[in-house]
Amino acid sequence: MGAQQPDDQRRDRIELAWFFVASFAVAWPLWLAGGVFEGATPREILDARWMLAQLGVFAPSVAALLIGALAGRRRECFVALLAVFVPVTVVGFLVARRAVTNILSFAAGEKWLLVAVAVLVLLFFSPLNRTFRNPGRRAAMPPARLAWVAAAALAPFALFLPGWALANAGRPDVAVTLLGGGLVQGTAAFALLWSFDLMFGGSLGEEIGWRGFALERLLARMSPVRASALLAVFWALWHAPIDVAFGFGLPGAGAVVVRLLWTLPLTMLFTWFFLRSGSSLLAPLALHTSLNVLPGLGFSGFEPAMAVLFVAVLVAGFAAAVALSRTNAAAPPDGAA
Repeated sequence: MGAQQPDDQRRDRIELAWFFVASFAVAWPLWLAGGVFEGATPREILDARWMLAQLGVFAPSVAALLIGALAGRRRECFVALLAVFVPVTVVGFLVARRAVTNILSFAAGEKWLLVAVAVLVLLFFSPLNRTFRNPGRRAAMPPARLAWVAAAALAPFALFLPGWALANAGRPDVAVTLLGGGLVQGTAAFALLWSFDLMFGGSLGEEIGWRGFALERLLARMSPVRASALLAVFWALWHAPIDVAFGFGLPGAGAVVVRLLWTLPLTMLFTWFFLRSGSSLLAPLALHTSLNVLPGLGFSGFEPAMAVLFVAVLVAGFAAAVALSRTNAAAPPDGAA
């Protein structure tokens, strides 16, 4: 990695400080106002309060784009805000008007709209849009490696399915609810759920910030392993109010510890895919979305399968950390596939 000048280091520290403060200071009050913490379980109605809380989920990415704009990258960052978050927010308010708990109940036209906007988001960050595919990055973008983007999208399933098969061994009722209506209907439902989670499951709202903005600046100052470990702490703590309220493996404060144990190896995987893909935001967006869509697919024996997934992520994250320790983050090999 190239050495940073003192002025660049100071600028990065200031931008990172503002980014982390804004990500926490905007998200947590909006979650509170949206009623996220009311009741014994998280609210599931996709209504106006859900959309208010969703704006909090957007905080890391929107904060990154606004800080980037103020720091001089006005065109790239404002175009991303207008071309991505404006249509996604409009779709979010349309969803909120229905106040449903399951988007599969939407009319055909509404489903098509959801998928179409998700496709536009993916195209915006694709190699077809070279100028804006990572608006938080200062340096020129290396060539995108779409094979690694596809691998990132498939990785959660590759890690989950063996554990799911193990957890369901000997069960007479092994099933995936989403596939109950047949392959064609199941594929269409999967596309809809994946599109929804891309826009409103945390992927789009977080990854421009965590990977596109914060990781890029941390990598300019430290090794990929150190940068990932530091980012994992902030990523885990950002979820703390929700985890303390509803638990994450353990109740109360113990949930924060479990979240960190989960986030640390997971962040190593995110960084590895991000760098192998040529710093393409599509890789963390796809990885995040595929991971978050798993609970909505209706896998039988899901909870024990998730326990196995936890172990699989620990192992895969350790392997990614070893690989990252040998990586030149500034210039990953162009010939990598």
